[in-house]
Amino acid sequence: MINILIADDNLEFVKSFSNYILHKYENIRIANISSNGIEIIKELNQNDKIDIIILDLDMPVLNGIEFLKKIHLLKLHTYPKVIVLSAKISNFLEVQNNKNVYLCLSKISGFDFIGNEIEKIVKYIEHKDVEEKIVQELKYIGMNLNHIGTKYLTKAILEIYVNPDMGYNLEKNIYTKISKAERKSVSTIKSNILKAINYMYVENEFDKIKIYFSMKVEEKPTPKRMISAIIDKIK
Repeated sequence: MINILIADDNLEFVKSFSNYILHKYENIRIANISSNGIEIIKELNQNDKIDIIILDLDMPVLNGIEFLKKIHLLKLHTYPKVIVLSAKISNFLEVQNNKNVYLCLSKISGFDFIGNEIEKIVKYIEHKDVEEKIVQELKYIGMNLNHIGTKYLTKAILEIYVNPDMGYNLEKNIYTKISKAERKSVSTIKSNILKAINYMYVENEFDKIKIYFSMKVEEKPTPKRMISAIIDKIK
């Protein structure tokens, strides 16, 4: 069950949106409703099971913008993914670079559009065990887990695992999606992944890599080959 916290002081919106979520999704629960940032902080300190926060920016006492500036002070084991909702798109400029903000959406987008975006996040939360398996495979073949390229590669593998219809067109589909989420260029995502693979290739015994990727000659595995092999092993 995915737990959502809705933070908005507009009671009419909260009631309508809560009813929409509860009637459409059996795997989503409204765990808490907060009307300001102070209430959100109090709930997060008491409940470490909040997966997603639907955050309005215009709230009294402590607004959404100020809350996002303080969230890192909570020292949470796992930070919820935040979907920012606002009627004022200009507000997005103040929060879009916050690492906890997954997405910024206009309130006028409509419940169906917002619901579809929530579904996408839910997919990844429900596949958390898959991500852990991916990390173990990368560790086994000698990838440096602290390298930013390895983290991007993990996201790429998970993306294709969760959404196989996207295919293996990495630059057009996968790297582009990661670049938007990480707010980096596609070339930066690609370059860092290649650097991480090069580090793995240089620092580890080739025989192990050769067996893992079923390679007959001494060659460096491409990102596509790595992704395909790891997905096959964790299925």
